[in-house]
Amino acid sequence: MAEGLLRSLSKGAVEVDRAGTSPSRVNPLAIEAMKEVGIDISGHRSKGG
Repeated sequence: MAEGLLRSLSKGAVEVDRAGTSPSRVNPLAIEAMKEVGIDISGHRSKGG
């Protein structure tokens, strides 16, 4: 969620990377919450840190 929000707010002015403790899909509830504010994170995936 943080990656999607920062990418949207910075309009490309900030380089954003993502990481996770164990690679997985994005929680469907997070996708829905971000969709409510107009940000699509459905294609995001976490990477191992």
